[in-house]
Amino acid sequence: MSTKVTGLTASNVKALALIAEALGADVRLTGYSLTSTTFTYPGTPAEAIAWLDKGRQTLIAGGYSANRHPARSLAAVRRKLAQQ
Repeated sequence: MSTKVTGLTASNVKALALIAEALGADVRLTGYSLTSTTFTYPGTPAEAIAWLDKGRQTLIAGGYSANRHPARSLAAVRRKLAQQ
């Protein structure tokens, strides 16, 4: 099963790419798909949310502010995942 989120902004996509990089995920090898407006996660929505939360915490621990991009841009992605 895979989970797809559509209608993403450029900031959302950049934040997701930073998470993948921070977590050491090579999107070409792991089944992730990231385009200019969509994100596909190779798992359930709950697994995607867990991945997103882990990545957000990793970014914050790495020095990014919780209230600015990229961490702030992930809230909309998380809401879209939660609605699935």
